[in-house]
Amino acid sequence: MLFAGKIEDRYVTQQLSDGMLFFIKPYELPSMQKLPAAQLDVTYGVQFDTLTLNMSVYYPEILAIDSIHFVSRQTLPIRNIETFFIDKSKKNYIHRYSIHFPYSELEKMYRADTPFKMILFTDKGQLAYGYSISGWLKEADWMRQIMFLIRHNRKEQ
Repeated sequence: MLFAGKIEDRYVTQQLSDGMLFFIKPYELPSMQKLPAAQLDVTYGVQFDTLTLNMSVYYPEILAIDSIHFVSRQTLPIRNIETFFIDKSKKNYIHRYSIHFPYSELEKMYRADTPFKMILFTDKGQLAYGYSISGWLKEADWMRQIMFLIRHNRKEQ
């Protein structure tokens, strides 16, 4: 098993009355098109099966987003996307989005033996993000460690 730094630096937990809340701190998903990396963070309460994935996407123009697809062995399309804000920062606009999907889907993506891709379908075309093989080995390792803890904190459902 590879170790990409201290796992304690990658997440925080909070005990709630009906279970544990995990917050996976911001991490980067590299662009496959020479754009800045997308920044992702994840919130997951073990009492629910749905997680919230927030992301910041940087692009030189304002984007209108139609859907996000996570592509691995299967494709997970997401159309219900909440836009928190769009702001200007130097050469790019920061687009802050939030999506919800089942925790089991995140598990599938990070348990796969090959990297997944995140594709944003926008009015400016497709924006693709994903890991190199070496980047995938590091990132998937720490995410699997966090998922191991989540699995052991879940109540029987």
